[in-house]
Amino acid sequence: GNDWRGQETKQRNGSLWTTQHISCNPGSNVVNCVRWAEIDPTQVTPGLDSTDGVIQAGVFAADDGNSRWFPSLNVNRCGDMAIGYSKSGPDMLPSVAITGRRNNDTPGFVRSEVDVFAGTEIYRSFQTGTTRWGDYTSMAIDPNGKDFWYIGESTGPNDNPFINYQNVIAKVNFGCRVNGK
Repeated sequence: GNDWRGQETKQRNGSLWTTQHISCNPGSNVVNCVRWAEIDPTQVTPGLDSTDGVIQAGVFAADDGNSRWFPSLNVNRCGDMAIGYSKSGPDMLPSVAITGRRNNDTPGFVRSEVDVFAGTEIYRSFQTGTTRWGDYTSMAIDPNGKDFWYIGESTGPNDNPFINYQNVIAKVNFGCRVNGK
């Protein structure tokens, strides 16, 4: 899983929402998967292995041989949650995808993944040895309080001969309506 520490934590309506990537086996292969949780901070007992305060949690994975990592999440004013992340595998160039849930979905459930942008090139890095990918990412809430804006990394053409990543920006809404709008 490269780095199982929480990648992003947000506060909304008294809950903490957090996400990270972990190693898991969704069926036929070990890959990186997205894990997320909603936590009631008033119920947390300090300790590394404590699950006190967890309101709901889930893991998003698919048995497609692709890894998902460096997730970012946020929660809008309706209580809907969106998670954006990098996605790649043996037959897929580094790409961007999003999943999420509506406030009234079954606890722990996230909706089907949406591929936002498919990578177009093999990643070239200016670094030697081990390289990193996908940690330049963020999920933000639009000032209207309903829409999500995600910024992630994908591969693509770039005039720089040493590096070929680019930012991808996506807007998503899971049906949040405020005052009929």
